Amino acid sequence: NRQPWFMYGIELSDERRAQILQKFYERGSDGKYCNAGWPKYVDGLLSAEEQRLVEAADTKCFEWGTRRRHVLETIVKWDADLISLVELDDYHEYFKPELSARGFDSVWVKRPRDSSADGAGIFWRKGVFALEHTDSVEFIDRYDPATGKTAKDRVGLMVLLRHFSGRRLIFVSTHLARNPECPRMTKDRAKQAAQLFQRLTRFAAAHDATEEPVMLAGDLNSTNVRELSNIARAVFGLCEEPGHPFIFTCAAPRTAPTSVTTVRKVRIDYLLMQHTRLETTDMHSLPSLSTDDPIPNAQHASDHLPLVMTVRMKPHLSRLYEFATGWAQMVGGVQAACSVPLTAEELKRAFDFFDTDLSGRISFEEIRAGLLDLKQESLHRAIVTSLAALTTDDDQLTVETFYAAYIASYRAFASSFREDVFEAFRFFDTDGSNSLSYGEFRDAFRSACPFPVDDDMYDRIWSKLDFDASGDVTLDEFVDAMLARQLSCIGDGTLTLERI
Repeated sequence: NRQPWFMYGIELSDERRAQILQKFYERGSDGKYCNAGWPKYVDGLLSAEEQRLVEAADTKCFEWGTRRRHVLETIVKWDADLISLVELDDYHEYFKPELSARGFDSVWVKRPRDSSADGAGIFWRKGVFALEHTDSVEFIDRYDPATGKTAKDRVGLMVLLRHFSGRRLIFVSTHLARNPECPRMTKDRAKQAAQLFQRLTRFAAAHDATEEPVMLAGDLNSTNVRELSNIARAVFGLCEEPGHPFIFTCAAPRTAPTSVTTVRKVRIDYLLMQHTRLETTDMHSLPSLSTDDPIPNAQHASDHLPLVMTVRMKPHLSRLYEFATGWAQMVGGVQAACSVPLTAEELKRAFDFFDTDLSGRISFEEIRAGLLDLKQESLHRAIVTSLAALTTDDDQLTVETFYAAYIASYRAFASSFREDVFEAFRFFDTDGSNSLSYGEFRDAFRSACPFPVDDDMYDRIWSKLDFDASGDVTLDEFVDAMLARQLSCIGDGTLTLERI
């Protein structure tokens, strides 16, 4: 409660809180905080009585010995099979033995900050899941090439679990950089998310798990998780680094605000998952809280509300039908089908669904038969019309024309994809000119990129964007480049928007 963003128990105006925050974050010439530790940063700003009231509220609502028991009771009440806990203290002394006695195995990793004892933990119910592999990544926020020193504060943890059914799942837990109200921190969170996605990509590849479903849970400290995801998608989509499918297909079920204090009521905690592999079948409703009754309090042990969801791994046949339906609805002009584009692999699966004789070509009769199986026969006329300009003389669809029809329709209807890409474009457009210059994009791209980008690699990235070689990149060019990355690497790996 003694942190500037809490201070329950006293009346604190916005002006006085801003003064406390300024003193709290004040640094000296050596880069160290000038007023570290309570009550240095409130001296001269809070009276002795106000300091006493803050300390009393701290004892009542924030005392960790009481809160950790309350946290454990909350976990037990919800009876989940898979749990993510971040900012988790006392793992070895308390939470590991207490939850082990209740039938859970777990892993935990400490955050890299020397002065903090907390970290990220993942717990799973024995008999439901079994651990196959685990990994973690400490996020590098800054690097000094002269000294080789790095600044690190947050961590990501991931596990590969095998469900008792035999299917596998990757589960990730993380806590990104603080201050969701500060736009300048978006760069740090975007870079941390990109580092996490890079490690996820390598972790999955190392254990032959790239096609396994992924869930990511944690405090992302962002009120706009789509923006973080879209920046990371742009980074991986434009560079030559491989990216896990999760990067391009993840989304979070909508929830009410998850953190409510006297100064904020925000949604900053998320469960991201691949919609093509997982679906939410139930979700606990979050209580409606106000800044007049902030948390933690006697009822809620944390300043974050727990997200409790029931998630189902989709059957393989269900996913196949979903991919084929996605292609049919897009080419048939159903705009509701265009929120997230099918990936290259998903389009290939859709083609195989219609290609029943495995000839590598699809007839219009096979299209009709497939639509009947999908219960989408009403789209037949619209699809035939869309395909008329692309099919060969013998009215057969090749793999390439099948993909081209989807991409052409997506480009025409995918306003939501354009909106997502615009969020990344706006991040890179640091001068707000609605176009990207060579140097402007280079600096912003490198600030969010989790791996080195030398000049040669950057020039290759820029050439993908600046289609007309004008020296500037427009939003349309940026959208086309991102769509090309999402839907490329088909067949021989050379299907691009230019070829279409």
